[in-house]
Amino acid sequence: LLSSVFIFFACNDKITSPTSFENLSKQGSKSSYELTQDEIDGLILGRQQEKLARDVYTVLNQTWNMDFLDKIILSEQKHMDAAESQIIKFELTDPITNDAVGVFPEDSEFDDLFIELTTRGLTSILEAVNVGKEIEEETIAFLREQLSLTTAKSLVRVYTHLETASEKHLKSFVKQIIKVAPTEEFAL
Repeated sequence: LLSSVFIFFACNDKITSPTSFENLSKQGSKSSYELTQDEIDGLILGRQQEKLARDVYTVLNQTWNMDFLDKIILSEQKHMDAAESQIIKFELTDPITNDAVGVFPEDSEFDDLFIELTTRGLTSILEAVNVGKEIEEETIAFLREQLSLTTAKSLVRVYTHLETASEKHLKSFVKQIIKVAPTEEFAL
């Protein structure tokens, strides 16, 4: 179920500042590039997936109080904002109409996924960081797929930045797994 829902977005210029997503949203309001249906679907799902990650991490952090998650939650919000800026740029309808934690569009699978992931993550700290690792692995795979489907420069730029950020998040979760359960075996 997790891999069937994850779909993301990207962009192609180098982004170096921590406020890069704010800079991306200021790069022009409209685009002359016409997105394919696959690109539209990816962008819409990507926005929801970033919200899913932010919301799951928020709930897990309220229970387990993992300091490293504070930065990742803020980063996921910036990812949501970057996707929203692309939705606006391409004049699409934003699927996120309610930003409350755990609230998703009625016709999406994200409600069930949110419940599944938070339920698992609330069973133990180890399971919480495993959930985070799983989300980031799926995110990276999704972003790579989206990069292969688009030539829109702004999407390539955003997706590339998000992939890099997700790789950092994945490393943070793996580091936490090693701290919590040093005998766990996994591959990056």
